[in-house]
Amino acid sequence: MPLDDFSLKNSAHAFGLHSILLRGISSVDGMPYALRRLHHRYVVPSAELTLAARVAVDRWSRLVDHPHIAALHGTFVSADMWDTPALFFAHEYHAGAVSLESVHCGESDDCLAASEAEIWMYASQLCCALKAVHDIGLAVGGSASLAPNKLLLCSKGAVVDGPGGAHGCRIRLAAVGVIDVLRPEAVGLHGGRARTIAQRDDLRAVGISMAN
Repeated sequence: MPLDDFSLKNSAHAFGLHSILLRGISSVDGMPYALRRLHHRYVVPSAELTLAARVAVDRWSRLVDHPHIAALHGTFVSADMWDTPALFFAHEYHAGAVSLESVHCGESDDCLAASEAEIWMYASQLCCALKAVHDIGLAVGGSASLAPNKLLLCSKGAVVDGPGGAHGCRIRLAAVGVIDVLRPEAVGLHGGRARTIAQRDDLRAVGISMAN
């Protein structure tokens, strides 16, 4: 089931490339997952890339139960859509969740700027998530992973009812592990970029996301 528009024109720009977000039911455990399909024109699922994706799943497994992270449960290559192999990431699915962007940053008349109380609530929860990530020596990926469209608002048992209905909601990082595969230097995995610098970028990105 699509969670995004299937057309290339309107598909999500994840980390600078086109992707499609779907809800899929696992044939293994029968549970729903949020599946991010990276467009095959921009990311060719080579053996090296799929191995890096599997390693990312293992890397993030230590935070699978964190309350502010939509856990990365798996990754796979499938040609079931458009008969072309593509790389998928399977994250924890949260029914009724909406992106921070759709609540506060969209073009709809229903979207309103976050209140000061909401901003503090979002910032404190994001800092809680970043502390857990940084404490185990990882980085999220800066603004690429902390943009408002990569942050989920998950209400307790119901859909977030527009601006003002976000009080008491839990915010979750929605796309951990993807940037590890697409731009490993952004999270300090290799290259000349230090992990500490990548972690500083995470903290700056929270401020930018809240300002937006």
